[in-house]
Amino acid sequence: DLNFRAGVVGVGNKIGIPVANYFLNDGWNSLGDLSGPNGRPFSDYTNYKPKNSDRTPPSRLRFPLRWQPLEGFLDNLGQFYHQIHVVPFLKYARSLVLSEREFRTRQAPSPYRNPNRLWNLSRSDKDTMIRLASEIVDLNANLTPEQRFYAAFWEIKATSLGFLQGYYRLALGLNDFEYAAFATSEVLAQYEAIRVVWKEKVRHDLVRPQTVIRSGLIGDLVNSFVKKQGKVLEIPSSVWESYLHTQPHSEYPSASSVLCSATLENAEVVTRWKLGPGTPSIPINLTLPAVAFPSALWSSLGLTSNEQLVHLFFESSSVMAENCGMSRLWAGVHFRPAVEEGLRLGQGLGAAAWNHVQDLIEGRVPPNCVRCDMA
Repeated sequence: DLNFRAGVVGVGNKIGIPVANYFLNDGWNSLGDLSGPNGRPFSDYTNYKPKNSDRTPPSRLRFPLRWQPLEGFLDNLGQFYHQIHVVPFLKYARSLVLSEREFRTRQAPSPYRNPNRLWNLSRSDKDTMIRLASEIVDLNANLTPEQRFYAAFWEIKATSLGFLQGYYRLALGLNDFEYAAFATSEVLAQYEAIRVVWKEKVRHDLVRPQTVIRSGLIGDLVNSFVKKQGKVLEIPSSVWESYLHTQPHSEYPSASSVLCSATLENAEVVTRWKLGPGTPSIPINLTLPAVAFPSALWSSLGLTSNEQLVHLFFESSSVMAENCGMSRLWAGVHFRPAVEEGLRLGQGLGAAAWNHVQDLIEGRVPPNCVRCDMA
């Protein structure tokens, strides 16, 4: 009975109902009601439109440095689609940890001098783009099995960041209550990371590597690892594809880089809280049978049996975060500046999330906790 006000149930209603209402109206449009009578869950309600049409050849874009929706296929029966930018409205999502000022001022500078230039690139931006796109193509043509593995490993957050949470729990010897606090702070860090990076993605709205390479900017022919053939071939640049599927949103900064930076900083902060401020970073040293990973991961290493062993080693959380970021470069879905700025943009979010949870545990209302004032 939501109207019951006595005893434990009454206390729960008094606290829980405002919080539930907060999340029902948190700006994520999870019910689709902000998009009209037939709105779909998480669909756009801000009237975002890409600057470039999905029908325009990459070499003829009106805004060469702005995002163009890519084509994809639904099945092998001839059904294709064009991308729609996923959740472009996240700058309106409600905060859980950051103040409005902290959220607004966390920004990544544009990697280009004239990102809104029409029809052609300035000399400076052309030189920059040739350098960045050439790096992507060169990496793609020379991918090692380890790089292919990590590209796929970090793509699936449930089997990368997800398993790391359990690893740290065991390594730190966290009890159930401590683990609950750790897990909560990790989710909060990731939530704010997504809000921040999506705000910047939509603000910059920059072009993906696949579009640039297909434009012919670095040549009509390129060497590329073709997954269907399992080898490097010389192919027309107009059909070049990233090693991993390019997700339906603009390029800069890298969301994976921000997520990994914030998540692993959070783990590092919890490590020092548990073991002492001078504690060195805990290395990740783990050997698992290949069956513990999706088949796409262990097959990328050339393993032929799911009983063979996969060894993961990172000497520190910062090395792990950098590997996560670089994996997006190896995957061919981000240029280097998106990775570097993404890693920087995530700094401070993990610590802020842990401090927020500690305030709650110790009975204090955390700074900037809008939902706390509603109860």
